[in-house]
Amino acid sequence: MLRKNDGFTFCECVICFAIISTLSAIAIPSFFNIRDGIEFRAEVTAITLALQHAKIAAIKSNSPVVLQFEKDHYYVFVDNGEGDGNWGDWKCQENERILVRHQLASGFELTTNFSAGRTRFRGSPGMKAGTITIENVNGSKTQVIINTIGRIRTVRLS
Repeated sequence: MLRKNDGFTFCECVICFAIISTLSAIAIPSFFNIRDGIEFRAEVTAITLALQHAKIAAIKSNSPVVLQFEKDHYYVFVDNGEGDGNWGDWKCQENERILVRHQLASGFELTTNFSAGRTRFRGSPGMKAGTITIENVNGSKTQVIINTIGRIRTVRLS
């Protein structure tokens, strides 16, 4: 009497499960590293774009545009004294236009060598040079460097 085989044996299923588990254990950490790298590059790009936006807005409005950096966020505003404010006072008055407000993703931290954590672009060339360093919990660091003529570049530190 012949017996028809209509499935997999238990041994075949266990071997298949072991192979899939091993491959998953190897691949999953790589996916997390890729995701962390993409998130890190996105934060660096966001800072660079905010700086470019501030530079262009300063030229267009012929007013100072201030970038204020805190540990976990930053914002950019036109310091033109709208309303009852003072032109160029480095303070965001109620009626002054905020161009960018960005909260960093958790696990990221900003440091800068600008005094009081702020800098500004003016409608004319020339500014104080400095750096903004962004670091994540994995220890990856990138510096965004601004020179005296407003050129912006990034350098990966680790």
